[in-house]
Amino acid sequence: MVKSGSTASADTYVVVGDDNVTVDHGAVFFYARHDGYWALISEGAVKRCQPYSDDTWYELDWVLDWDWRTVSVWVDDEMCLAWR
Repeated sequence: MVKSGSTASADTYVVVGDDNVTVDHGAVFFYARHDGYWALISEGAVKRCQPYSDDTWYELDWVLDWDWRTVSVWVDDEMCLAWR
């Protein structure tokens, strides 16, 4: 579960990865952006998801396939994005 306190600041995030990455975002960096959208950073690229509301809890699920370097993200049981 994740919740952001504001749609005007990037204040909520989840990071997954190991210590062998070239950027400080881990393998996958999922966060609440300052523009009111969920977003995912991977290998230096950013993909925006659906919008979010402040002070609302969201269920966050994802599947990270380390071998194939793919990630799928669901927010409240709705596909947010799939990335390869």
